[in-house]
Amino acid sequence: MLQVTSSIIIDAPAERVWYILTNVNFYKCWNPFVIGGSGRIEEGLNLNVAIRSASFAPRRTVLHVVKVRPPFGFKIRERMLFECVLNAEYAFWLQISGPEGMRFVQTTTYRGLLVPFMRYRLNHSTVWRRQDAMNRALKRLAEGWGRNGEEHALVLNRPVVLVGDVMSPTRPTEHAHF
Repeated sequence: MLQVTSSIIIDAPAERVWYILTNVNFYKCWNPFVIGGSGRIEEGLNLNVAIRSASFAPRRTVLHVVKVRPPFGFKIRERMLFECVLNAEYAFWLQISGPEGMRFVQTTTYRGLLVPFMRYRLNHSTVWRRQDAMNRALKRLAEGWGRNGEEHALVLNRPVVLVGDVMSPTRPTEHAHF
């Protein structure tokens, strides 16, 4: 098993970050490793995602949504080969620290018989750099949202529904434990 965790402080409401994270169709607009994607973050459903990385050729993959705890976080699993040979689990969660700030945490866990033999491709440093690039892109989008009176409708390529209108007005104080 190889597990890597990274985090970043984001000065934006958790509901906004949740909204961005759960709109898979628009990952390609901000996530540096996603070329395209479709699906809904809902337990039991699958996401279809096209991914690019420095370690592997661009590829399409199916991610299974394992657990969702709005607005705290979710887990998705990718079976790269057979479950026991190589699979990856990605956990994303929000630790809310106040009305306008939170910590975004993501953990990538690789499991399977091939993990020890793929350490040159799946090493801690490489995985952490990919996580950090995604973290920084998410932070830029979430913190820049609404500057100059814009709600990033052009970035998302469609009209944006105000986050407050689609999320609960109550603000939880702790993140969900996965």
